[in-house]
Amino acid sequence: MEECFSCAKCCKRYRITILPEEAEKISAFLNIPKEKFLEKFCEIKEINKIPFYVLRKIHNQCIFLDNNKCKIYPVRPYQCKIFPNLGSKFPFCKIQKEIFTDPLAYIVWEKYKEYVKKVREIGINALFQSQC
Repeated sequence: MEECFSCAKCCKRYRITILPEEAEKISAFLNIPKEKFLEKFCEIKEINKIPFYVLRKIHNQCIFLDNNKCKIYPVRPYQCKIFPNLGSKFPFCKIQKEIFTDPLAYIVWEKYKEYVKKVREIGINALFQSQC
């Protein structure tokens, strides 16, 4: 795969979901409690009737995007790590030559399936609290 051109269009177009383990990593990186991270940098959105924490957007871009650079790059969410290798075509992305999938995408898909199962069983608040 070619190197990213840092156009940041993916950071401006999409809502980035946060799984509990990602909230732990990002809050540790920012050196703040997870609850403060969720309150300050995230909001709950329903996606296909499932509640997710998503990174807030400021000025129509990810809250962590600064001059087209990610301020949390070392601990960026899975969605960011595997983009554009999601099995879909993204015409705006110049590094994607064909539709293909990164092996990490399959692992991430399994994590999301487990997340949906747990949210349905115990709810989003209990799930994120249980990771403390």
